[in-house]
Amino acid sequence: LETKITDHYFAPIFEQDNVTRIYTSTKANIGSHYQYQLELNLPVDVTKWWDISADIQVFHEKYTYTLDTIPSRTTNGFNIYLNQDIRLSKKLTLQLYNKYESATYYVISDYRPLFVMNAALSYSILNNKGSIALSWNDIFNTDFNDYHTNYANLNLTERDQLSTRMVLATFKYRFGRTNLKVRNNNTDEQKRLGTGNSDN
Repeated sequence: LETKITDHYFAPIFEQDNVTRIYTSTKANIGSHYQYQLELNLPVDVTKWWDISADIQVFHEKYTYTLDTIPSRTTNGFNIYLNQDIRLSKKLTLQLYNKYESATYYVISDYRPLFVMNAALSYSILNNKGSIALSWNDIFNTDFNDYHTNYANLNLTERDQLSTRMVLATFKYRFGRTNLKVRNNNTDEQKRLGTGNSDN
């Protein structure tokens, strides 16, 4: 459970020139921000070959603005991040990542829900010291922010999208010994001081 209350809350916002109709991004003190959040991490072993790790966040937020003409805004929402490992064989593993973020209000904008899915196949090689993987990020091409801003003299709808949809091939290898010998510090100290057992 987490609580954050911030006065003089600085955040990136848009400002518009009423003459040119050009808007710019700047960082400004918008007022006060209140955040209450509960986070749960739930690891689940469904079967011997299927593991799930779920991270769930539930939150309530409130924004109180310095501009008298802007009313306060509150928002409720939740986020779910889901990792799944499915072992198809001793060497082959399917990994799935899902992200869902509910519709919410953030700083000065209303955001639409967001859903993202990634997948990867990993194969162990070289006596399990190495692995090769083929991953596909943003399978459904949905990793973008859709939002509407109605603040002061702004009234705009936008979509922010980066280059997130890609296929990647990777190779990993672990160098060094996997089994390390643990030094017995007590025995070594006794030998150094001559207090250990010795043959006469």
